[in-house]
Amino acid sequence: MITKEICENQLDQCHLCSISEIAYQKPFVGGNSIYRARTMLGLRIDDRIREISNKSLNEVEEFSNEKSYKVFPNPAKEEINIHYNGKEATEGVFELYDLIGNLKLSVNLKGKNNPVKVSVYSFESGIYFYKITNNNQILLKDKLVIIK
Repeated sequence: MITKEICENQLDQCHLCSISEIAYQKPFVGGNSIYRARTMLGLRIDDRIREISNKSLNEVEEFSNEKSYKVFPNPAKEEINIHYNGKEATEGVFELYDLIGNLKLSVNLKGKNNPVKVSVYSFESGIYFYKITNNNQILLKDKLVIIK
């Protein structure tokens, strides 16, 4: 059986990106391969709330009730809106990565500035991965499709 440790130590970045792409699909699209990819990467994803975490499901549900994080529209053409509903003094970071893991965009977020509009006009069409973090804790992680 392939474990998270084997994944991290023996697979190159290209293979990890392919496995990640599978892991972030909805189960009805990719079936059992999605669950295998999630296990390999050590992810716990609740498809009902789209929160991704290495925590237990109960912790994710409690955490998601406190705050709301959204990135829309998806797919996007010219710009995306980042909705970060944190507390007043809470700051977060939105990071966008290409399929091979290169950081393409980083935006600082504040709880009261919603939604933040970000241009993606200059990005090539394709699949990107994003995450919203706060104090090095991943609050939301998903994929974003950019079309031209």
